[in-house]
Parts: sequence; structure tokens; C-alpha cells
Amino acid sequence: MKRRPFLSTAFWAGVGRIGGLLLPILIAGSYGADFKTDSFFFSYALTITVMSLFSHFFESAMIPHLASDASSSGYAAKLIFAVLGLTLPIYVAAGLALAFLIEPILLISGWKQETAQTVSRLFFEFQPFLWLNLIISAMHGYLYHHGRFGKVAFSPFMRATLVIIFMFAFRHSLGVHALTAGFIAGEIVRALWLLPTFLSLLPKPFLWPDSACIPFVRRFFKDALLQTLALVAINGMPLINQWFAQMTGEGNLSLLSYADRLVQIPYLLFLAGFLQIFHVDWSAAYIQPHPHFWDKVQRDTWRVGGISLMIALTLWFLADPIITATYATNRLSNSDREMLISVFRWFVLGLAPGIPRLLLGRGLIAMKKSFFYLGQAWAEILLSVILCSLFVRHWGIQGIAFANMLVYLVSAIWLWACFHWQFSRNGKKREGA
Repeated sequence: MKRRPFLSTAFWAGVGRIGGLLLPILIAGSYGADFKTDSFFFSYALTITVMSLFSHFFESAMIPHLASDASSSGYAAKLIFAVLGLTLPIYVAAGLALAFLIEPILLISGWKQETAQTVSRLFFEFQPFLWLNLIISAMHGYLYHHGRFGKVAFSPFMRATLVIIFMFAFRHSLGVHALTAGFIAGEIVRALWLLPTFLSLLPKPFLWPDSACIPFVRRFFKDALLQTLALVAINGMPLINQWFAQMTGEGNLSLLSYADRLVQIPYLLFLAGFLQIFHVDWSAAYIQPHPHFWDKVQRDTWRVGGISLMIALTLWFLADPIITATYATNRLSNSDREMLISVFRWFVLGLAPGIPRLLLGRGLIAMKKSFFYLGQAWAEILLSVILCSLFVRHWGIQGIAFANMLVYLVSAIWLWACFHWQFSRNGKKREGA
């Protein structure tokens, strides 16, 4: 069996994510928590949501299709270019349309005009970043197909480094807009870093997509569009959190984001270091004739779940010194730090079920169970809205973090029960969850 490069990829993922993990800490020290930082974090979350919906085509949805359909690198390259050519114009149009609409939507929803205008302007500034990111995602999909996980995992370090440089160089003259400029510059550097390897892996001579790609493209978009509808819900959860946080007063959205970004450290390391490896490996296992797919899912999920639980408990006990050391800036008051500690603790408890939940979701994609994945995702978002609306009234942003933990716990238990029931019932890997 082909070895899965966990250690090397985890190392490069750690290096690649260092800058991004430092960014919220540096923002807190440079800007504090006010309507401007609230606006940046909401526009950034909106950008990440839009970005994830389309990058998912190449970095996740395409993987099982390439594993089952692409018998040669030349065929894989043609498929990726075909999908990129179809999605890029839609992507650009959708981003610009949302940029025009976001300000009136926020104003109708009761946001302050100054905050809504700043969100709209920042989201406009993020548009070139979005365009570049889709092209980079297409390169990622092709590099994943060839097993080049480390190079992809390291590349975010370059983007984060440019963001930090721009923040310190231009924060007084540009304010929070220095951050968006840094993101664009960083994405340009990422593209230049990945391009030589991408070009070297393309077949010689390269053939552009032709009519032979049409059957694949149809099958791909049938699954990918359903998964994208699911991702609207999954990636909408941070926006819902911030939406409710904004209702609790100025600066609370930023405080929630500062706590959430710390919790994202283990999430990001898992996503960049391990999740894609599991996804590629499970996708290949599912199409093999031997019935070891469910055994592999059980073994990997139990291991990941155990490690996640240990990490969650460790971070819970160390919450006070972590927050105190991380956000030791005079721009945050003592009451802000106390709030961060409480929110952080609820968020980290969600790690234990949250990471296995992500892994099992990839299992559904590997099996091409897009309808089930869609229903699961929208059930999560509905439960999140209900719980946030109940808890935020009594506990503020602490209630939002508590609601997230409950959603992840219920989702992980439900997914595991569905997998276990179906595979245990019939003992066949081809049967769906």
C-alpha cells in the first residue's frame, strides 16, 4: 500500500500556517477591537465563504473523479482546465454582484451605516484576491493528483508573510485596508511559487480540453453543485456566528474572531496537513475491489478523534495562559481578555467532535454521496441558527461558542451512527451512508 505522507505534509503545513496563525494576534495588537476590525473580519469571512465554494471544485470534489476517471495525467489536466474555464467567469460575476449587494443587505438587517459601508468597500478590495485564488486552487487540485502535498501546504506562509509586511508598513496610512492589499500581493507570490511545478507536471505536448471531456464534466458538476450547496451551509456558520456577535455590541464581533482564530490553529493544521491525504486515500480505497473502505474509515476516524479529544482538553486547561500570552496588548481591556478566555474554552471543546466531523464529511464526498452531504450540512446550519438565537440572548458571544460546540457534537455522532449502521448492516463498501 502506498504510504501516506502525514509527517512531511504536517511539517510543511505547520510552516505554511505560521504566518496566518499570527495574523489575528498582530491585528489585535495593531488595531484593537472596534467597528473597523468588525468590518474587516466580516468581509474576510464573507471572502473565505465565497472562495471555499469554488476552490472546493478543484481541491475536494474533483479528487474522487480523478481517482476513478483520470487514467493519465494528460486527461486529468484537460479536465481541470475545462472546469476552470467554465467556473472562472461565473466566479468573477458572482463576486462582483455580491460586492454591490452586501451594503444594502446589511443596512436592511440593521447594521450601522458606517460599518456596512466599510464591509462593502473591503469586500470590493478582496475581489482580485478571489480571482487569483481560484486559479491557484486549480493548480492545487492537479498537484494533489500527483501527490505534491507539501508544496501546496507550504504556500500559505508566503501569503501570510506579505499580509503582515503590508500591515506594519501601511497600517497608519491605509488602516485595515492595508490587510486587503497584503492578501492580494501574497496571492500573487503564491501563484508564482506554484506555477513552475504545475507547468512541469503538465503533459508534453499539452492538449486543451475537447469533446471527450464533456461526459466527465457533466458527471463532475452533478456532484460538485450538490456539494457546493452543502458548502454554502458549512461555510456560512462563521458568518452566522459573526452576524449574531454583531448584535451584541461594537467590538464583540472582533473578540469572537480573535478567539475563533486561535481555535482554528489545530483545524488549519489538520486541514492542510492531513485531511487532503485522507480524502485522496479514501477516494482511492472506495473504488478498489477489496472491501476495506469501512475498516479504513473506522481506524482513521478513531485515531483522529482520540487525538482531537486530547488536544481539546489540553487547550481547555491552558486557556487562561494562552489568551493572556497571546493577546497581551493594551488595546484590549481586562474584561475583553476574560471574555476571550470563556469563548475560547467553549470553542476548543468543539474540537473533539469537530475534526472527526470534517473527516467523515470527506468520507461522504469520497463515496459521492452528495445528497446526504447536502442534507447534513443544511441540518447543521439550521441547528446553529436555532441554538445561537437562544443562547446569545443570555450569554452573548459565549453562547455562540457554546452553540457551535453542540452543533459539532450532534453532527459527529449522527454521521458516525449513519456510517456504522449502513456498513455494519450489509458489510458492503459500495452501499452508501
